[in-house]
Amino acid sequence: MKSIKALAHHYIRASAGSIKCVIGVDIKYRNKDKSAKVCCWKPDWTQDVEDKEYWNLNCAIYDSYIFRDSLGNKNDGQFIILLADFSGPIPNNVSLEGLGIEISLGLLFDFLQEAEKVKEVVTSESAWVEPVPQKFRLKG
Repeated sequence: MKSIKALAHHYIRASAGSIKCVIGVDIKYRNKDKSAKVCCWKPDWTQDVEDKEYWNLNCAIYDSYIFRDSLGNKNDGQFIILLADFSGPIPNNVSLEGLGIEISLGLLFDFLQEAEKVKEVVTSESAWVEPVPQKFRLKG
C-alpha cells in the first residue's frame, strides 16, 4: 500500500500543479502506536538550476496537526483550510485572503474513535456480513 505522502505527491504531480492542496488523514496502527494526524500538502515550484526556462514541481507538506497522540489521547486545537487553496481563478475584485474553514482537531478525534468502534462491531465474530457475489447471471 502506498503511503499517504506518496499518494499526495502523485495527485499533485499528475495534475501538473493545478491541484493546489491535498488533505489527508494519516492513522498509525503499528507497534501499538495509536497516533493520527491530518496533513496538508501543496505544490512547490522551484526554478530549474540548469535551465531557467523550466520549473520543477515538487510537493511539500504545508501543515501537519496531530489530533491523537501515540497513546491514543485527544489533542485539541484547530486545523484551518484556506479557501484560496481550493478555488479556481478568482476575479480581481474578490479576495479570499485570510478566509478559511476551521476544523476542530477534537472533532476529528471523536470521528475516528466512532469509526473504530463501528469497525470493531463489523469485524467481530458476532457480526455477519453477507458476501458480495463476484459473478452475476443476467436474465434476459
